Amino acid sequence: MAPGSASPRTCSCRARPRSTAGALRTLLTRIAGNLEECAGIVRTIVGHAELIGPGVEHINETGGMVAGALPLLYGMAEDIVAGVTPKPEPPAVPAPARPASGTRRSRLLDAVGFGPGQ
Repeated sequence: MAPGSASPRTCSCRARPRSTAGALRTLLTRIAGNLEECAGIVRTIVGHAELIGPGVEHINETGGMVAGALPLLYGMAEDIVAGVTPKPEPPAVPAPARPASGTRRSRLLDAVGFGPGQ
């Protein structure tokens, strides 16, 4: 054997083989303990939820009232802003109507050397 290595009989990394029934009993005992702990946690959560529930219902009712009032509030705010916004004076002589896109040019005319004023 190499120095520093343990013999198979003294190796602590190997568990002693158990019977299948003993291993199953151990697993089931561990699972039962976990389930009991989970049941306690669930009871705690249910107790907290019972205390919180009425508050959430009140919040939902209040939120519904606010949501119902929002269109009215928006309309009132728009009226206020429109009422206090100064309107520019219209010019004495209106500007002539011009197309929004400016002067139209054809690429075809540019290609043959014809431009405006020729």
